[in-house]
Amino acid sequence: MILDAARSAAGSATVPTTRFYRLEAASMEPGLRSRALTAVLSINSPRVSRKKPTAKNIFLPWSADTAVELDHKQCNGAFSRVFVPFQRYKLKARPPRHIYFQIANPLKEANMAPPRFLPWALLLLLPLLSFLPAALSTPRCNPYEKRVLFQIKKALGDPDILVTWTADTDCCADWANVVCDPDTGRVVSLEISFSNASGHIPPIVGDLSSLNVLRVRKNGNVQGPIPPAIAKLSKLKELWLDMNHLTGPVPDFLGRMATLEYINLDSNKLSGYIPPSLGDLPSLQGVFLADNRLQGTIPASLGRLRHPTGLYIVLSRNRLVGPIPQSFKILNISRLELSGNRLTGNPSVLFRTADMVTSQFTATLDLSRNRFAFDLSGAEFSTKLGKIDLRSNRIYGRIPAQLGKIDGLEYIDLSHNLLCGEIPQGGRLQIFKKDQFLHNKCLCGDPLPPCM
Repeated sequence: MILDAARSAAGSATVPTTRFYRLEAASMEPGLRSRALTAVLSINSPRVSRKKPTAKNIFLPWSADTAVELDHKQCNGAFSRVFVPFQRYKLKARPPRHIYFQIANPLKEANMAPPRFLPWALLLLLPLLSFLPAALSTPRCNPYEKRVLFQIKKALGDPDILVTWTADTDCCADWANVVCDPDTGRVVSLEISFSNASGHIPPIVGDLSSLNVLRVRKNGNVQGPIPPAIAKLSKLKELWLDMNHLTGPVPDFLGRMATLEYINLDSNKLSGYIPPSLGDLPSLQGVFLADNRLQGTIPASLGRLRHPTGLYIVLSRNRLVGPIPQSFKILNISRLELSGNRLTGNPSVLFRTADMVTSQFTATLDLSRNRFAFDLSGAEFSTKLGKIDLRSNRIYGRIPAQLGKIDGLEYIDLSHNLLCGEIPQGGRLQIFKKDQFLHNKCLCGDPLPPCM
């Protein structure tokens, strides 16, 4: 710390007779930003020649990276007491590299006595400054993780959305699409989406050891396999890699990442089988694998998944075959989409799964454009069903009357099947368009033409 008192023109060590003082403590580091957090230093009872004592306040704008600026303007005379209510403030900021005091702008005035007590006032500031190293300690971006982020940026072709990633800025405070833990300065969320990124997801992403959320989405030129290094992310909760051009299998190591809650690999070029190990994830609520080239059967192990507010399983538009696993009858489904596959058998085990969902929201069930063949007549449906799409299958029989009594039913499509008989009247089914019942064997009644 440097204490620098302005001297008189004659070089005297005493503070000259003065009527204007500026007292400041500041960081020597350039380019730092101030924040609005303010403490108050009260200087009581200044003695002013031929005037009544007045009280002045010095406002201290605290900065995350600087020390203090104390600006005392137009306070004349000596100061008998300084009160610093610093203990009331819980501050987090970076301690300054250097702090200096300066008493500047001395103006001589022959008739005014020098403020002999001002040095004592400065000494009383020392307890204030002693708090700075402990109280001003906002963590910055981890230096190694900053280098990791630069390598990720380079590997993905330096996309435009990462223009704020520069060497002279802090990756936690200044970089877009990066979120850090406020206590440790470690990166907890990274997103590179809707960009011109290209190339492969680099293995070094696995070195962001505190990552909770990784989103590399909707980048048309990101390709290659999902790197095994992602398995190192032991705290990862959300993995969003949808709408890229990723190839290769859905990695089996995902089933060993116990913290995962959401896996979204939609709209890539992934092939192979759905790993049965995904059913072992204790916290998994959503798995999205639609619009890929996956084959084989739906793993029965997915029937072990549980979530109190309902599961989201989206496997549409792949090459999946076989029946719905019997284990699915105890799933608590909020959204199940299996459309556009080659599934067979009787899926009615799914129609009541929404009953086990504690969420207030209705469930969505999309089984359209498969090869399901079964009699719909005796099926029972959950009263929490909001949307059901069974179009373009080989479903026969009659429409159950109970289906029209589901108060929350917002959408239904039974077209392009083999159904017969009158559509149940006097319920919800009459609010839908006739297109949603067309192209069956012999359906009739509102909203279709009346039965003969």
